[in-house]
Amino acid sequence: MLKCNKIDYLSLDTKSIRYDPNGYLVECMTLTNFPGASHCLAPLKKFVSRGLHDKDGIFGSMIQCCRNIDEMIIEDNDSPKSESLVDLIKSQRKLRKFTIGKWYECLSKILKSLGDQWNSLIYVEIHGCHFDNYCDDFSIFDGLICCKNLETLKIEDCYDLTNNIMKPLGTTIFPKLHTLYFSNYIIIENNLDHPHLSLIAIIQNSNSTLRNVRLNMDLVNYPDIISTCATYCPNITYYKARIQNRTEMDQLLQLLKSCTQLEQLVITAEKWNYSDIGLPWEIDLFFPEIGKLLPKTLKYFDIDGWSCTPLGLSNFLKNCNVDIKRMSWMCYISSADYLDVIEKYAKLKGRKVNGHTEKREWGLNLTLIVDFD
Repeated sequence: MLKCNKIDYLSLDTKSIRYDPNGYLVECMTLTNFPGASHCLAPLKKFVSRGLHDKDGIFGSMIQCCRNIDEMIIEDNDSPKSESLVDLIKSQRKLRKFTIGKWYECLSKILKSLGDQWNSLIYVEIHGCHFDNYCDDFSIFDGLICCKNLETLKIEDCYDLTNNIMKPLGTTIFPKLHTLYFSNYIIIENNLDHPHLSLIAIIQNSNSTLRNVRLNMDLVNYPDIISTCATYCPNITYYKARIQNRTEMDQLLQLLKSCTQLEQLVITAEKWNYSDIGLPWEIDLFFPEIGKLLPKTLKYFDIDGWSCTPLGLSNFLKNCNVDIKRMSWMCYISSADYLDVIEKYAKLKGRKVNGHTEKREWGLNLTLIVDFD
């Protein structure tokens, strides 16, 4: 490192490596203490730390020399303290992007320290984190609510994130927020409440600035969430959600009527209960209705978990007055009849099928992906 002028991207990632505390990786993980490190790491802009290794020692050695980090990605909690990470965050002059994943210790202190970056922070991602130790800590997001320039908020695959914990986010207006990803797992035995009301409030407050939305959870615990997006967020261009019952389907149709700038729509329904929705020929009843309502701006339409019949696909395409570039959906048993429908549609519309890909799914189903010119 003595011969290195500068390092602007440092990745200490052992996630795919079996870590041996007595092996050769130990030396690699201490490179922030090498001679010359303080000089060449001073301009560091992006820092990644993943896997199980002594992060506290690394963070501590970076506090004095690394104060210009623009993006920080931290994953895999292996320390009961994490105080050095808090100090590293606070020492930055202009941190813009912060990601933390699979963390549980000192999570409250870490998230609160983001308040020191209130003027520069535009991107926050929290995934796979455990909030079960913070059920009574209703100020855990107090640092984040100071960040009025926040543009992207992703909270995904977290555990026991309750309405009370998220309430500060719901009572805050982020005037520049354009991307919201959310999913949450509640441990049933803990009898905790889902953050339904807080999420509703975030969407309502974001209003017309919100353009990218991904809701990857069972919406039965978040009633009216899709209709809220339809009512308050007319400028959405990317939307992904699970659709598992007729009520949610009705909300989706409302969204298609309201969001006339939609470019990509992704529906996941892998847990669809056939006793509620029905077999493919019953799904055909509302599939053509979706075709009628797709906005002309739509380019990508993906369906995961529900299958229609070839006749249902044909009726959908007859009603669809949109030049879709890519479409994927589940076929029942074989793709041959579906591809025949696609070829006839392309010929009728004067379009060209650039190719297709098949992906085998569970049971008799497969996913068919078709690209148009």
